[in-house]
Amino acid sequence: MNPELSIKIDYLKDRHNPEEVFEAMALYINAYRDFGQVLSNSIGIKADFNFQLNEIKSGSILSKLSVIPGKIDEILANAFYNSGDELFRELTDIETTDTEEQVETLAVNLETALAKNLPQQIADPNIDRQNLSFALEKFSTANQKIKPNESV
Repeated sequence: MNPELSIKIDYLKDRHNPEEVFEAMALYINAYRDFGQVLSNSIGIKADFNFQLNEIKSGSILSKLSVIPGKIDEILANAFYNSGDELFRELTDIETTDTEEQVETLAVNLETALAKNLPQQIADPNIDRQNLSFALEKFSTANQKIKPNESV
């Protein structure tokens, strides 16, 4: 079964500017799509990386997404999910990514994680540093929409 990406925003009750919560969700979805494209391209897959919406839950905002069937096989989807999860755990300890050196370190760590999560017969991943930095910038923009005491 293909992995499912869940993005949950726990927002403040009676929040001012509620549209920012939905803007943040859209930005996160776009950033994850771009990040998936970076991973796909890193191993030579030229297909567009897209998600399909599986479910939305209320209370907090929770979007459940999965890769469109037939675009990326399950083995690759799992490798991308696990590698991305490792990167985002690493990012929780980093306040900002301001320098090329920081992006380079993240890209090398991502390449290592992806190589570890892929079957042996697949080519070594080569992460496009510029597109990775663009995806990271989208995550940052989404994070700016989140207020103190809210969580993603």
